[in-house]
Amino acid sequence: MRLGPPPAAPEIAACNAGTLNYLKIKDNGEWASPPIVFDNPVAKVQAMLQVMLQVMHETGTQPEFECFHTGILRSVAMDLKAGLHRGVPEINLVMGVASGMPCDAELLALLTRWGPPAARWKAC
Repeated sequence: MRLGPPPAAPEIAACNAGTLNYLKIKDNGEWASPPIVFDNPVAKVQAMLQVMLQVMHETGTQPEFECFHTGILRSVAMDLKAGLHRGVPEINLVMGVASGMPCDAELLALLTRWGPPAARWKAC
Protein backbone atom coordinates (compact mmCIF):
# COMPACT_ATOMS: atom_id res chain seq x y z
CA MET A 1 0.00 0.00 0.00
CA ARG A 2 1.45 3.34 -1.05
CA LEU A 3 0.24 6.28 1.00
CA GLY A 4 1.19 9.77 0.00
CA PRO A 5 0.46 12.39 -2.59
CA PRO A 6 0.64 11.06 -6.16
CA PRO A 7 3.37 12.36 -8.48
CA ALA A 8 0.64 13.78 -10.77
CA ALA A 9 -2.99 14.76 -10.29
CA PRO A 10 -5.12 11.84 -11.54
CA GLU A 11 -8.89 12.22 -11.86
CA ILE A 12 -9.53 9.25 -9.57
CA ALA A 13 -7.66 7.18 -6.99
CA ALA A 14 -8.65 3.55 -6.41
CA CYS A 15 -9.86 2.78 -2.92
CA ASN A 16 -10.18 -0.97 -2.60
CA ALA A 17 -12.97 -0.79 -0.08
CA GLY A 18 -12.97 -4.30 1.37
CA THR A 19 -11.36 -7.72 1.55
CA LEU A 20 -11.68 -10.46 -1.05
CA ASN A 21 -10.38 -14.03 -1.20
CA TYR A 22 -8.90 -13.81 -4.71
CA LEU A 23 -9.38 -17.26 -6.22
CA LYS A 24 -9.12 -18.77 -9.68
CA ILE A 25 -9.71 -22.47 -10.32
CA LYS A 26 -9.32 -24.69 -13.37
CA ASP A 27 -12.00 -27.07 -14.63
CA ASN A 28 -10.04 -29.99 -13.17
CA GLY A 29 -10.26 -28.51 -9.64
CA GLU A 30 -6.64 -27.28 -9.44
CA TRP A 31 -5.90 -23.68 -8.55
CA ALA A 32 -5.17 -21.60 -11.65
CA SER A 33 -3.06 -19.34 -9.46
CA PRO A 34 -2.22 -19.50 -5.76
CA PRO A 35 -5.12 -18.27 -3.60
CA ILE A 36 -4.44 -14.87 -2.04
CA VAL A 37 -6.28 -12.57 0.31
CA PHE A 38 -6.85 -9.13 -1.18
CA ASP A 39 -6.67 -7.70 2.33
CA ASN A 40 -8.33 -4.35 2.94
CA PRO A 41 -9.48 -4.10 6.57
CA VAL A 42 -11.29 -1.00 7.81
CA ALA A 43 -8.12 0.55 9.31
CA LYS A 44 -6.36 0.31 5.92
CA VAL A 45 -9.36 1.76 4.07
CA GLN A 46 -9.53 4.59 6.61
CA ALA A 47 -5.80 5.36 6.16
CA MET A 48 -6.21 5.39 2.36
CA LEU A 49 -9.21 7.70 2.59
CA GLN A 50 -7.41 10.14 4.91
CA VAL A 51 -4.64 10.55 2.33
CA MET A 52 -7.16 10.71 -0.53
CA LEU A 53 -9.13 13.46 1.22
CA GLN A 54 -5.94 15.51 1.59
CA VAL A 55 -5.05 14.94 -2.07
CA MET A 56 -8.64 15.67 -3.10
CA HIS A 57 -8.42 19.14 -1.56
CA GLU A 58 -5.06 19.79 -3.24
CA THR A 59 -5.67 18.31 -6.70
CA GLY A 60 -9.37 17.53 -7.13
CA THR A 61 -8.65 13.79 -7.32
CA GLN A 62 -11.70 11.75 -6.26
CA PRO A 63 -11.61 8.40 -4.44
CA GLU A 64 -13.20 5.59 -6.44
CA PHE A 65 -14.56 2.81 -4.25
CA GLU A 66 -13.84 -0.52 -5.95
CA CYS A 67 -16.44 -3.12 -4.99
CA PHE A 68 -15.79 -6.76 -5.85
CA HIS A 69 -18.84 -8.17 -4.05
CA THR A 70 -21.98 -6.96 -2.29
CA GLY A 71 -20.37 -7.02 1.15
CA ILE A 72 -17.80 -4.49 0.01
CA LEU A 73 -20.52 -2.33 -1.53
CA ARG A 74 -22.49 -2.37 1.71
CA SER A 75 -19.30 -1.57 3.65
CA VAL A 76 -18.80 1.58 1.57
CA ALA A 77 -22.24 2.81 2.68
CA MET A 78 -21.22 2.20 6.31
CA ASP A 79 -17.81 3.89 5.82
CA LEU A 80 -19.62 6.97 4.55
CA LYS A 81 -22.09 6.92 7.43
CA ALA A 82 -19.10 6.71 9.82
CA GLY A 83 -17.70 9.88 8.24
CA LEU A 84 -14.68 8.32 6.47
CA HIS A 85 -15.53 10.21 3.27
CA ARG A 86 -17.54 13.31 2.43
CA GLY A 87 -19.17 14.19 -0.83
CA VAL A 88 -20.66 12.13 -3.61
CA PRO A 89 -19.05 8.67 -3.66
CA GLU A 90 -17.77 7.18 -6.90
CA ILE A 91 -18.63 3.46 -6.95
CA ASN A 92 -16.94 1.05 -9.37
CA LEU A 93 -18.57 -2.38 -9.46
CA VAL A 94 -15.71 -4.71 -10.41
CA MET A 95 -17.43 -7.66 -12.04
CA GLY A 96 -16.11 -10.91 -13.46
CA VAL A 97 -13.46 -11.74 -10.86
CA ALA A 98 -13.97 -15.48 -10.28
CA SER A 99 -14.41 -15.21 -6.50
CA GLY A 100 -16.30 -11.92 -6.65
CA MET A 101 -19.55 -10.97 -8.31
CA PRO A 102 -20.16 -12.33 -11.80
CA CYS A 103 -20.30 -10.10 -14.84
CA ASP A 104 -24.08 -10.06 -15.27
CA ALA A 105 -26.05 -7.01 -16.40
CA GLU A 106 -29.11 -8.18 -14.44
CA LEU A 107 -27.18 -7.64 -11.19
CA LEU A 108 -26.69 -3.92 -11.82
CA ALA A 109 -30.23 -2.88 -10.90
CA LEU A 110 -30.04 -4.92 -7.71
CA LEU A 111 -26.62 -3.67 -6.63
CA THR A 112 -27.61 0.00 -6.67
CA ARG A 113 -30.10 -0.77 -3.87
CA TRP A 114 -27.27 -1.66 -1.52
CA GLY A 115 -24.90 1.20 -2.17
CA PRO A 116 -24.82 4.70 -0.79
CA PRO A 117 -27.59 7.03 -1.94
CA ALA A 118 -26.65 9.63 -4.57
CA ALA A 119 -23.56 7.71 -5.66
CA ARG A 120 -22.00 7.92 -9.11
CA TRP A 121 -21.91 4.42 -10.57
CA LYS A 122 -19.78 2.55 -13.06
CA ALA A 123 -18.97 -1.10 -13.69
CA CYS A 124 -16.03 -2.85 -15.21
